[in-house]
Amino acid sequence: MVSRSFVYSKSKISNNKYYLFSVGVTSNYGLYYSEIDMSLNNGLGAVTQKNIQLYSQVGNDCLTAIKHGNGRDWWLIFRSALFPNDTNDNFYLYLIDSNGINPPIIEHAGSFNYGSEAGIKFNSTGNQFARLMWYGVIELFDFDRCTGSIQFNKLIEYQPVDSSPYNYYFFSAFSPSGRFLYITEWDKKTYLHQYDLQAANVTMSKVTVDSFSFPKYTGGGLKLAPDGKIYMSSLYTPTGSQYYPYSDTTYNMYNMNLSVINEPDSAGLACNFTKYSYYLGGNRTYVCLPNNPDYDLPGDSGCSNVSIPPAPQRGDQQIHTTYISAWEKLFVNAQNLKGKDAAITIYDAAGKEKFARASPVKSLGLFGIFYT
Repeated sequence: MVSRSFVYSKSKISNNKYYLFSVGVTSNYGLYYSEIDMSLNNGLGAVTQKNIQLYSQVGNDCLTAIKHGNGRDWWLIFRSALFPNDTNDNFYLYLIDSNGINPPIIEHAGSFNYGSEAGIKFNSTGNQFARLMWYGVIELFDFDRCTGSIQFNKLIEYQPVDSSPYNYYFFSAFSPSGRFLYITEWDKKTYLHQYDLQAANVTMSKVTVDSFSFPKYTGGGLKLAPDGKIYMSSLYTPTGSQYYPYSDTTYNMYNMNLSVINEPDSAGLACNFTKYSYYLGGNRTYVCLPNNPDYDLPGDSGCSNVSIPPAPQRGDQQIHTTYISAWEKLFVNAQNLKGKDAAITIYDAAGKEKFARASPVKSLGLFGIFYT
């Protein structure tokens, strides 16, 4: 495959700076990041550092990210794929926090690789993800957002590497509740499958929601949207081969619309799948949908690995806090700051920012702030 996976994540430096991560799956193998400063170029942004390599070997084309359990930091998840005879099960997890991009944690879980084509998709709560390999493997994993621990849950589909024909699995999406997993199969025909993850036998719960033979090889990306529906893209391949980029005249129902799973938490055909039913307003789609993570995923109140940056100390300045439960107020006394510029930020137990202020105030409802 000739493609790249992209994930965006806010950097530690400021709200204007971002990391852009990418996987090289052609000759420029490895994991890379670039830095983008959106305050430059009159607000249009500019790349300040480009293609800095984090990992130099072949990787699966399945880069993803999930918010840390503290509600602020991020886990970037990358899967290595070494050739030949790729017998590794290595997940690389890079913690992105106030210190920047930390050295990776390596987790071992699941089946060995055979090939670099793979996909990872999290459920809506971030505690499970599905991993697909193009040549017929579907696996389910449990994930701890606090520690980054990956635990194998179950094998849903598996084809030995020397068997054929293959089931070409690449894209997936969970229903909003996490009960159903949807898979697109990409072969001469396109198939949309549904698995019930609460079934006694998940493999046998497979329902083929729909299939279509034209255009060929178009089993596209799946994405759960904020409206609770799952959208599916389609690559227009009139000759059965890759058709990129489209010519200026190639506009049709297949590439100008997305297909929609309207009720993804309903079993089987009741999920109400409608092909080419969402018009893109004159724009066109290829096989993929954006690989952006869920920026609105809340923190986990049970997360014990909360990393809150220490309050900066300046000379003999001190900060004292007292919480009075009967009043539901937190009193913060910052000594020796009178007449000086100061900023204070308060986080809750999950590491989520609750208050930030650069000047003294008398009352904040649940918080009381006093300076001396």
